[in-house]
Amino acid sequence: MTFPEKVLSVAESGAYEFGPFRVDAAKRLLWSSGNPVAISAKAFDTLLYLVRHAGTTVSKDELMATVWPDTVVEENNLNKNISVLRQVLGEKPGEHRYIATVPGKGYRFVAPVVQIADEATDTEAAVHDARLPETRSSTPVAAHDGLRRRSRFWIPSAGIGLAIALLAVVVYLRHPLSSDSKPIHSIAVLPFTAIAPGSRNEAMEFGMADSLVTQLSKSEGLAVRPFSETRRYANTDRNPVAIGRTLGVDSVLDGSIQLEGDRIRVTARLIRSSDGKQLWASNFDEPMRDVFSLQDSMAERTAAVLNARLGQQSRKRYTDNVESYQLFILGQYTALKLTPEDHFKAVEYFRKAIEKDPNYALAYAGITAADVSYTFANDARPAEMMLEAKLAAMKSVELDEELPEAHAAVGKVAFSYDWDWAEAEKHLLRAYDLDPNNSEGLLYLAQLYSNLGKHQQALELSERARRPDPLTINRPALEGQFLYYAGRYDDSINVLQQTIDMNPNHWLPWMFIARPYIEKGMFRDAIASCERAKLLGGSPSLELIALEGWSYAKLGDKDKARAALKQLEQISANRYVPSYFPALIHNALGETDAALSLLEKGLAARDVRMTFLKVDPKWNNLHNEPRFTALLEAMHFQ
Repeated sequence: MTFPEKVLSVAESGAYEFGPFRVDAAKRLLWSSGNPVAISAKAFDTLLYLVRHAGTTVSKDELMATVWPDTVVEENNLNKNISVLRQVLGEKPGEHRYIATVPGKGYRFVAPVVQIADEATDTEAAVHDARLPETRSSTPVAAHDGLRRRSRFWIPSAGIGLAIALLAVVVYLRHPLSSDSKPIHSIAVLPFTAIAPGSRNEAMEFGMADSLVTQLSKSEGLAVRPFSETRRYANTDRNPVAIGRTLGVDSVLDGSIQLEGDRIRVTARLIRSSDGKQLWASNFDEPMRDVFSLQDSMAERTAAVLNARLGQQSRKRYTDNVESYQLFILGQYTALKLTPEDHFKAVEYFRKAIEKDPNYALAYAGITAADVSYTFANDARPAEMMLEAKLAAMKSVELDEELPEAHAAVGKVAFSYDWDWAEAEKHLLRAYDLDPNNSEGLLYLAQLYSNLGKHQQALELSERARRPDPLTINRPALEGQFLYYAGRYDDSINVLQQTIDMNPNHWLPWMFIARPYIEKGMFRDAIASCERAKLLGGSPSLELIALEGWSYAKLGDKDKARAALKQLEQISANRYVPSYFPALIHNALGETDAALSLLEKGLAARDVRMTFLKVDPKWNNLHNEPRFTALLEAMHFQ
């Protein structure tokens, strides 16, 4: 594909056409088939720069320096602009008719562009005056009276006045907040509660809220708290205003739901956190078959009140089968509990959802996500979990190549079971490209980079994932883990201690902080942290026993170290014990042959814990051992 030479070097003014679109640089207008398109100022600047450099790869740094010349911003700002532009230009996920992602480099505008000399018409400028305040031109309409006009844009002056009046009415109706109210830029959607006592349907209550979070998250200019953070407020006795202030959001969407026969009844209200003012409220009573339309309507009403604009992807439906959808959200809700019983229930829900709709790609991805999470959280036998996870992931991508969760599923399996690092990176990057706002996908990509020894990349991604969701426990906890594997033990302890202070009753950061304590020689602190994690319950890993055994060995208390080995051996009589854990204790005791034999056993079993072999400092003493080097080579680390 070739591009006109003049496009690559243009003046500051001018207009450009590509496909049905026209960009007027002087008046900062975007048109589509003769109709004005609402677009924020920064998104317009991004588009204009890409169009002016059509056919050329523009780096992310170059774009950020141009669009935000006097401001230090994060790459996520640019990613959001690119995502918004793709929606505005009508690109489907992965289509890239106009904007192509160049992995590791930046972006390229790939559509043919033609620079034109004609200026915008009075009509364009007049209609533009009714656009979003952020993008409104400061050029008076009267100043363009003598400019040349294209006949396709000409309408009588009476039509201009009518257009302005109609657009003014639309703007007023779409933005009903009073002029004295502060702008609302963030929202939290709480789990829905039961309208009538004793009629709870927790899966639907969670599913309704999760669906709204997903749709609203794709709105331009609106920060949405992830449902992973708000789901803890599931109790009916709650104060939405207090929750909104705790979460640091401007507004809260609170609702109730009831299923009765084949009907669904929902009440919803949007509340401003600053003063408790109710911004809107509505009741819905629809047949269950219209649940998807009900969700769309609620999302649109909320976005309109908040002056946000829903993207096209927010309305994408992954199934039209209501029964299948209900089973899917039951699976999601149940999988969160991570107990063995609930895990298998969740997978069964996903399977039943697929029976109702064999093309439900999201349900296949749900199986993979549940299996992978359960394997890590509960030290499950890889052969029992990961083969099913792999088949489900492959089917998910086969059904919907544009589904971010499908690529994330393939990436998770390639990372944790296949040890195909290039394949894992490819799919996790693809998932990120399709949905840059998915912090879970970012964290898996960060975990991959951390385990490969690419520590700076891991920490950058971890920070990006944590920024919009700082209160969810695994975000900062994983950042602490990545700092540990990067050898930054003091920083790791700092982050993990802050995480514990934020949520002292979760076992995960207590276990994670034991690792850097060990490397700092703080063995008794490590033991105390492990004991605390055990007391907190949940799904504590068998790694706690291994870390205690290591600490006792280094303290010279070999009897307690061997007691830890004995405990793991006894547990193995009833359930799978990753051989990685007893290998750690044998290595701490100086029993190299026993440790290496157990690691070789872990290799044969494709133990997911083996993915940490390269960066775990507890193996540093073995890096010159030929058997250890062979293990790294077998796992494609070398």
